[in-house]
Amino acid sequence: MSYEIPVKSFKSEIRGINFDSINYQSSNSLAFLKSENGITKSLLALEILFNIPKNYSPVLKNYWGEIINNMLEWFKAAQELPCDIIGLKFNITEEKEIDKAVETLKDICKIANKPLLITGSNKKDLDGLLLPRLAEIPSKPCIIGIAEEETYKSITKIVSKKGHYIIARTPIDINLAKELNILLTEENVSPDKILIDTNMAALGYGLDYGYSIMERVKLAGLDGDEMLNMPIIAFVGEEEWKAKEARVADFDENYGVFDERALAWESSTATAIMLAGANILVIWHPDVIKELKSFMEEE
Repeated sequence: MSYEIPVKSFKSEIRGINFDSINYQSSNSLAFLKSENGITKSLLALEILFNIPKNYSPVLKNYWGEIINNMLEWFKAAQELPCDIIGLKFNITEEKEIDKAVETLKDICKIANKPLLITGSNKKDLDGLLLPRLAEIPSKPCIIGIAEEETYKSITKIVSKKGHYIIARTPIDINLAKELNILLTEENVSPDKILIDTNMAALGYGLDYGYSIMERVKLAGLDGDEMLNMPIIAFVGEEEWKAKEARVADFDENYGVFDERALAWESSTATAIMLAGANILVIWHPDVIKELKSFMEEE
């Protein structure tokens, strides 16, 4: 007997991503459905930090060494790795750090040869001051974030002026995601320049909520909702390395070798999110980048 794989057609496409050297095609299907021409690859961003948090995993510290204490040197090393985008997280804790963050980004932009993803502190009061200044610096379009309901107005004007993409983050709710996208377009941000961040969780910490909301957003966008057919970005590293399994070695032997377990936690989280349709994955460990690229290249 012959069997013909059923092919579903949708009303609309998920928008593409085009900035700097990135030319990521639009898609008219869910991820990895090759019979429907679904995209089988995600863009991979390697994220480095301005400040190292107290709970930063020893696995990451051991990989990078002392360069994590100098963002410019860290950036130089990150550029040599096989990622599509470099993420710069300016996780400042005080307003007095803004000037140093600005100067650091200026130095980075002088030597950058990969597309940049620039995010702030995730502290609403600080980011309202920090992000407009950071967004002004790059001479080429970048990705800027995070825009939330309380902060988006502070960065929409400069983002539109410079041609940047903007990350719209809402807390795992399809209606809130759509509402924020509408608010951004009312501030003259082009729908083609919006990346949806539905927020997510790590493996074992509510990951099913994270990928199920992404699937709902994708299906709504493909079904014709023009306020939900934007690409999705997922900050895997930011969430995954909070998990105690990736930070703490004090587990029973049946949890496996600590270093291997930590990487498996990020890889497993990222793979699930990739299959759910995330177009950009923001990763913290370089070996996970390599593993995900190998996964995507398999037929």
